[in-house]
Order: sequence, then C-alpha cells, then structure tokens
Amino acid sequence: MNPPPLPNLHDRVAEILRRSGVPYLEQDGAFFVDRGTTRVTVLLCTWNQYSVVRIYAPVASHFVRVDETLTRFLACENNRVLFGKFSLDMEARCIWFEHALLGDFLDADELLVALESVAAIADEYDEPIAAMSGGERFSD
Repeated sequence: MNPPPLPNLHDRVAEILRRSGVPYLEQDGAFFVDRGTTRVTVLLCTWNQYSVVRIYAPVASHFVRVDETLTRFLACENNRVLFGKFSLDMEARCIWFEHALLGDFLDADELLVALESVAAIADEYDEPIAAMSGGERFSD
C-alpha cells in the first residue's frame, strides 16, 4: 500500500487540530502550538516510503554546558516518560522533547495525545533543564 501524499496528511492534521479546538499557527507546511513557556512544532516528513508526523518542542536552547549531571538526568527521564524522548542536539545547541508518529494511518486521538504529551513535558521540564544547561526556554 502506498502512503498518502503529504498534502493529504497535511489536510488531515489541520482537520484534527481544528475539530479538537487546538489553537495553532501554520507556516511553511508546519503547525505550531503554544503551551505555557514552550512552542510545539508538528512537522510532516517522509522516511523511506512512509509519511511521518514529527512532534517536538525546545526544552532549552543556546545551552552553554553539557555535563554528566545533565546527560544522566536526560537519560533517566527518558526511561520514565511514556511518550517521547529528550534529545540533545549539539550542532543546534538545543535540547528537544520529541515524538514521532507514522502518518499513513494517523488517528485523531493518537495525534492529540502525542501533542499534549510533548507540550506538557516540554513545559514542565524547560525551566530545570535550561537552568542545568545554562540555556534558555522558548519564552525567554
């Protein structure tokens, strides 16, 4: 079975967000949802022959230090969270919280739970992780 073209997936995501009443911005094919001190991005992409919905939010950007305490903390928290993971992007100097869904058979509940999880966790963790890393929250 061939995956749906990304324009169809884009329309599906927009419909789910509209019907659920989630306020969002849309730019260059991506969706942005603000939550507390963070902003969640919903980005559609392809991987091999599959369509993928990437959901991610910055937890700390422009960090100045990455030490054993921080990396241990991120690894331990990754073991605790049910949906998503923390990732350390050394090139962009950003710590993200992210989750990915297969877009081919995207379900509304699946998207909304993933979006809520990423938003809530990023909003909860951005202050302590920004402090540990010497970085900034999205809202700073």
